[in-house]
Amino acid sequence: MNESDQKQFWKSVCSAVDAEPRDYSIIRGISGLDHPVQAIAVDELRDRVIIVSAEQNPRVAALMQVDIQATMPKTKVIVSRPIAFDISSIARKVAEFLPSRRLNYVGISELAVLLQSKTEKEKQKFFEDVMTPFLRSASIASIPILTNVIEVIQQLSYLKLDEVKVQIEAARLNSKFSLEKIIDIDNLSNDRKFGICPFPVYSLSEMDYNCIIQSGRKQDVIDILKKIDVYQYFYPPKDSVTLGIIDSAVSWESDIENILALSPEIGHPFGENELVSSQGIREIVDDLGSLGYIVEGEHGIEISEKGKTVRTNFKFKPRESLIVKLLNRFSFNVGVNPKDYL
Repeated sequence: MNESDQKQFWKSVCSAVDAEPRDYSIIRGISGLDHPVQAIAVDELRDRVIIVSAEQNPRVAALMQVDIQATMPKTKVIVSRPIAFDISSIARKVAEFLPSRRLNYVGISELAVLLQSKTEKEKQKFFEDVMTPFLRSASIASIPILTNVIEVIQQLSYLKLDEVKVQIEAARLNSKFSLEKIIDIDNLSNDRKFGICPFPVYSLSEMDYNCIIQSGRKQDVIDILKKIDVYQYFYPPKDSVTLGIIDSAVSWESDIENILALSPEIGHPFGENELVSSQGIREIVDDLGSLGYIVEGEHGIEISEKGKTVRTNFKFKPRESLIVKLLNRFSFNVGVNPKDYL
């Protein structure tokens, strides 16, 4: 994909969240350090600067946000970090080719036999089917090869070392081992932990890419961003955020209201609701209770089993970064006095 398409891709994405792209690839923080970026866009109406980071590490991207935010205290700096590779998705795609659908000893043996029976052209097609979406996303995101390699290594580091040792020992003793833990890797977890919006470029189809680059309709791009739960980070549904806050063991309505109030203050104005039609916090809580998503517990409001089921659709998605960001900000405001460290 050429440089023009790459620029158009991020221009369309930024425009979909109401920010006007600026033609810069570096931005300087208060530290004096220059930070490489994929894109910079400005939302003058909401006093937001949206940065698509080129950093390979979510912690560094979070520190970059703080560094840049300090140069413009009256503006809300929002950072998203594109991710081109997902090792768990690759593992799932490989498993789909296997008769047993399992990434264990039997499945790997099946794959070896299967490939041996294929022609060179068929083998090439197999690897293209598995890898093309990720190579395409790396091209779109304009992420250097070394950065992608480091990203894959970081994702593999989520595997527990003790479990890996057990699998290696099992293979040595009786040829029984499993790689299925790879499928469960949550590659967005560190970005969410730091309140950065991970942008899973790999989850976009070729049709999505073409639409973002070629379509002149803003709503088309918004629909795609909603599908991958990125748009909801910039314009969060108030009812879903409320449920997420309650799921994080915030039990009192006054605390829930105070946390929700932070969202527009830090650059995340509320978008359309997803679960209920009401807008006031009291009404939202009542309606969530009527739907059986929350209950009155011994120590305040609690999420129900039905509510937890609903939350599984959201809590591992990019949008969840906002809830972490709100809770971190609220916890800092109420629980930490910087003078305690002097």
